[in-house]
Amino acid sequence: MAIPNSALRAVRMGLLMSQDDFARAVREAGNRAGRPNNANKRLVRRWDYRGARYHGAVQLLVEPTGRRMAGKGVGFGKDFDINTGPWTLTFEDASTTKATLASYDRKPTADS
Repeated sequence: MAIPNSALRAVRMGLLMSQDDFARAVREAGNRAGRPNNANKRLVRRWDYRGARYHGAVQLLVEPTGRRMAGKGVGFGKDFDINTGPWTLTFEDASTTKATLASYDRKPTADS
């Protein structure tokens, strides 16, 4: 398994680029340099990889306002234990300014 490139990930995040955006930029840079490449989101995701991958499912109901979704999720953990619990996704802000994005640039807390 490849070792994650935290410096590359930090640069991508600092530029506020999605994995798709970054792959596109890498392809364009390769073309400009005369060295075409096949960079894609999947490849960038492998570069960003930082831990175990877990799979599960979530079912959410959308409130009539469209600003909140709530439901339950199920998945499994590293010791093959089954995890279930509530999930809530709440619309916070439509702004995509750098200041707004920076205000959400924080590690999640255990109760979030």
